[in-house]
Amino acid sequence: LKLPDSPGIAGGFYWIHQKKRLKPCILTVFYIFYEFIVCGRTMPIALLSFIGFLFTLCWAVFGTVFQVLFSTYAKITNIIMAILLVYCAISVLLTNL
Repeated sequence: LKLPDSPGIAGGFYWIHQKKRLKPCILTVFYIFYEFIVCGRTMPIALLSFIGFLFTLCWAVFGTVFQVLFSTYAKITNIIMAILLVYCAISVLLTNL
């Protein structure tokens, strides 16, 4: 078995490739780790993408519902929001004293 003249990564891979007894073992380990890494990265990405899409869809639906509600009952909604804003301001001022 003659090793290539250039040392480094290419030489190491050539040597491993030529060893007939080590090749199946190395390829099996590579395959197992490759599958573990792919599943380990793909599943969380897919889950987060699905959750993001679901919340974007909910945001759009609730935004449409609230737009219709606020435009239909604009006067009542503004009064309720003003009362809640004054309540929050008084609550913050009283708790920080």
